[in-house]
Amino acid sequence: MNRYSLLIQRSDEDKCYFGVCPEFESVLNMGGPFCHGTTWADAAREAMIVVKGVMETIDGPLPEPQLYEYSRRNDGAKS
Repeated sequence: MNRYSLLIQRSDEDKCYFGVCPEFESVLNMGGPFCHGTTWADAAREAMIVVKGVMETIDGPLPEPQLYEYSRRNDGAKS
C-alpha cells in the first residue's frame, strides 16, 4: 500500500482532534479535515478508515504520496 501523509491537530475550541490526508484533499473535495476523534489515536484510526474507503472506490488513479524529508537531529541545530 502507498504511504500517505496524515496531519492531525488538536482543537482546544472543539475539544477534539481533526485530521486530514493532504494527498486526498482534492479527491475528497472537502476543503478541510475529513476525520475527527476525541484522542489523537481515534482521529488517526478514523483517517485510515476514510483513506482505505476512498482507495477502494476511487475512479481513476490514486494520488501520489507526498514525501517529506526530516532530520533526526534533536540538538536544535538547523540541518
